[in-house]
Amino acid sequence: VFAAGKLKARRMWCYEDDDNFCLPSPIKMYDIRTGEVLAYLTGHKEEVMCIKLVEYKRCPYLLSCSQDGFIIKWKLSSDYRSLVERVWMKDMTSNVVSSLAFFPNYANRYVLAASDEGLKVYDFETCELIQSFPDLYTSYCDCAKFVGGPLVSALWAPLLDGSSTNPPGLEVDGRRWPTESKDALMSRLTQERSDGVDGTATPGAKASPKKNAKAVQSKSQSQDVKHPNAFTSRAGDHFLVLTRGVELMKEDDSDPIKPNSCSLWRISMPPHPDGLFELSLLKTYRHDEFEANNWMCKLATNGAYVAAPSSLGAVFVWNLVTATRTAVLADREKCVVRDILFHPTRPLLFASADDGIVKIYSQDASDEANS
Repeated sequence: VFAAGKLKARRMWCYEDDDNFCLPSPIKMYDIRTGEVLAYLTGHKEEVMCIKLVEYKRCPYLLSCSQDGFIIKWKLSSDYRSLVERVWMKDMTSNVVSSLAFFPNYANRYVLAASDEGLKVYDFETCELIQSFPDLYTSYCDCAKFVGGPLVSALWAPLLDGSSTNPPGLEVDGRRWPTESKDALMSRLTQERSDGVDGTATPGAKASPKKNAKAVQSKSQSQDVKHPNAFTSRAGDHFLVLTRGVELMKEDDSDPIKPNSCSLWRISMPPHPDGLFELSLLKTYRHDEFEANNWMCKLATNGAYVAAPSSLGAVFVWNLVTATRTAVLADREKCVVRDILFHPTRPLLFASADDGIVKIYSQDASDEANS
């Protein structure tokens, strides 16, 4: 088990953050059988925001990001019990990196990061920053998730290839979109396989942003960086990505300068070896009662619905296709909902919040049949 978070200096106060000073935060490697700490992976200077455990070219790796603005790739031994190598991603332009996600069907070669107020794409093998998409939010983009895997991608084919803004097999605006039969779809998907296609940088000091309900302006300089080598990608591949973020506050601190919202994007692989990724906005999920200007918070999707946390203790649910609000799960006192998770096989939704309670919501049979 790998775990990390925020390590505080209990006897040192930071007046800027109105909290204890944050110390360099290690990632702890535990033996799940004995509970023994096998190793402390040190390198991040502030709170660790996200950890991903992946396999690349038959070798195990951890990938972590932090409030210090850096992403670190940790190569592990084959038994996962020791560290072999530590490498920083070659990017000195980020102030905060909040979440990480690997592109589906590319053998963990490419990484999408929610960084500062936008998104960034990295090459996991060379540790290079490939391209950045800034200014998606006025303050921070704190969550980015790919929607589903190859099955969802295939069902949404018209939307992904740009020929439509609606997925197939669904009735939208009175029109029924065609879809493949399940057998034909699964037969085609089983024939598609990812193409299997390992760089160091020394990090510098970074300013620590304030992490509270009022969003703070990011200071990073966004840039587009063309990949130094030819891409190992399939032209025409597209993916769906969900993001959420926070906005700067008005001068009187009354409201965000833009309404809080979540967004669905289409990200397209480069059309040729020297090309660039393309990002297109498809849907925006918002509501007049939706207040969510806190971070860190995580949204969730099961391929049919988007569930987003709010600052008032409620979970807002939208139809992924139509962006219509379908439910508000409001049974908490006013507090920030932090994380949401759909059950992979059952109609259940889990939500945790600052009140220290994990709530489980179920969908009854009649609602499920009608939705």
